[in-house]
Amino acid sequence: MNENNTSVISILGYMKVEGKTPSGGDYIEAFPKDDEGNPALIDYATNAVIHECRSNGEIVLSKYVSLDGKKCVNQ
Repeated sequence: MNENNTSVISILGYMKVEGKTPSGGDYIEAFPKDDEGNPALIDYATNAVIHECRSNGEIVLSKYVSLDGKKCVNQ
């Protein structure tokens, strides 16, 4: 856990951040991808699908985000 009471797991094509989310979830799962849709490390990704989830795995909110900051689509 860090100073914000969260923990982060990050591997190729997957990132999980535990801690309360803006939409009332308990953690966030992100699936970063490159321009060709391949799994990527978050530092090299150009877009991602992000899920805010409750502790039981229920998805509270899903978003597609462009990591250049130009696009965010709630699904």
